[in-house]
Amino acid sequence: MYMLSKVVKNKLYASLTPLALFPVLLVWCTVVAGPVPAAGQAPLHYKASGTAGQFYEDLVLFENPPGEAAEKPFILDVRNADLRDVLSALALRMEKTIILVDEPVRVTFQIEGVSPKRAMELLLQREGYDYLEDNGLILVGSPERLHDEYFDQMAVTRFSMRYIGTAPLLGALDQFGVQLPTFTVDTNPRTLWVQGTPRELGRVKEIIGALDRPENVGAGTVLPLERFDLQHMEAETIIHLLPQLGIIAQPITVPAAPRVFWIQSTPDRAAQIRDLIAALDHPENAALLPNIFIYSLRNISAAAAQSRLEEMALFDEVETMTFRFPEISQELLVITPPHLREQVYTVLGQLDEARRRVRRPVESATSRARLIALRTLLAQLTDVPISRLFISDNLTGDLQNPYYILWVEDTPDNIQKVLDMLAIIDAPRQAN
Repeated sequence: MYMLSKVVKNKLYASLTPLALFPVLLVWCTVVAGPVPAAGQAPLHYKASGTAGQFYEDLVLFENPPGEAAEKPFILDVRNADLRDVLSALALRMEKTIILVDEPVRVTFQIEGVSPKRAMELLLQREGYDYLEDNGLILVGSPERLHDEYFDQMAVTRFSMRYIGTAPLLGALDQFGVQLPTFTVDTNPRTLWVQGTPRELGRVKEIIGALDRPENVGAGTVLPLERFDLQHMEAETIIHLLPQLGIIAQPITVPAAPRVFWIQSTPDRAAQIRDLIAALDHPENAALLPNIFIYSLRNISAAAAQSRLEEMALFDEVETMTFRFPEISQELLVITPPHLREQVYTVLGQLDEARRRVRRPVESATSRARLIALRTLLAQLTDVPISRLFISDNLTGDLQNPYYILWVEDTPDNIQKVLDMLAIIDAPRQAN
């Protein structure tokens, strides 16, 4: 084990004297760590290097009053650095002592806008490490070693559910490969005690957050979850795009299976996600990340945006895809090389600008009551308010043979939406 750092009077002493009492040489790589500087705030630049027991001034830090640095967002940028050195910089910011109980590795990692502790958690998660914390001491190592040697120091945490019992939750934890000591009490069927590392307990909390919902009240030992498998992309790629499709859900992932995720969803939502996966999960798209995005339109449909973009013939290297019902949906999937991303954004924004209103008849009938009902339905199904849908007087003047017109005053794109919706409404009647 290696004592990595301790804070004395707000200075970092990288005293890497091993707990096993044999000398260790610290090879220091450039580490940049510090909070996002406020306007006019000058950074403290340190440049020096040395061996164990010396004061290492190879950091770029921004001064904060004591105690504030541990919570303020900051920047961490390390390239091929010794993990011990990175943890030393983080220990300085967190004002804690960190002990690495495994052999050190070299890491490359960059993040900004998070607290030092969150940066440490993300770094350790990516490198396959975990940690235990006791007051001002943090033990870092592999989950296996922490379980084997420090099990008695792991916290036992209580989780209380509102809608589901422990039986379906334990089934879900087993399904997702979370194998931790758990404790239940028959008299309290919605409370579960779990012992594990902070990362493992966070995983349990994440799963409970995704499953403890009103619709799962009374669920048996198995909860209905849709599983989605990818072949070429990691699950996080698709999960990142789901909010852009209006899918607000809490996906569940398993570290051991980065190309699989689960969501509790309706059949329509599941079909939408599968359409997205079918459109994106190809080897050639993996190299384009993060230049795959969903553009949300406001005034025109996805079909209209796709058609106009193709007619302009400006971007031979850009691909666009639509989802179900492109004539009325307003989400366009765009796959673009990095150097064209901003240009595509600009052109789509120009295509989606609101146009001048025009007037056009869209439907006729001999029954005014039918057109009144149809006008109300169209206002509910489209973006056209009822105040822009009008019904004419009887055009024949003959009460025995009346004839009425439903007409719209809106942009050409919104009128097209009304026409497309009318075609869908009339389709069953035409089939008969």
